[in-house]
Amino acid sequence: MVDAVMLPGRDRHLICRFRMVKMRTGVDITFAPQGFVLSPKPYHAEAPEGSVQPGRKMVVTQRTVRSTEVVEYVKGMYDHTCQICGVRLSVGDGRAYSEGAHIKALGGLHRGPDLPPNVLCLCPNCHVQFDRGAIVIAADRTIIREGKAVGLLTVREAHNIGSEFLEYHRSVHS
Repeated sequence: MVDAVMLPGRDRHLICRFRMVKMRTGVDITFAPQGFVLSPKPYHAEAPEGSVQPGRKMVVTQRTVRSTEVVEYVKGMYDHTCQICGVRLSVGDGRAYSEGAHIKALGGLHRGPDLPPNVLCLCPNCHVQFDRGAIVIAADRTIIREGKAVGLLTVREAHNIGSEFLEYHRSVHS
């Protein structure tokens, strides 16, 4: 951070406006130990001790590079409304939050494609349940939650969901 200034925002709350400057790659950042507000003592005898100042370590990893455009396209098609439960999670100012769930996962041994026919627009809860197999979608698009039919998957005409991806998901989680 280079410059910072406190300014009144909407509703007269103070906001901190600052200018960020990108650091060189590979710079080791160390922070001075911070005081904290809460006592480090556990609230219950069984609670783990934890650490007031957690350590840091360098991590090198590989990850699948997903297309933001594909997921945003599908989420926009449904106005961020979950295709399974119909919930539109409002996050203020008319905006909503949803997640793009790949039917045939991209990573690991699955190697699914990053294409709209392989993506559903889901709320966070349905996304986790779908990924873990607590929700599967039958061939006729019936939603099966924990072994019970609970309704039909919402599908827009322009969203050509790949039946082969739903079949793959069922084969993994049935």
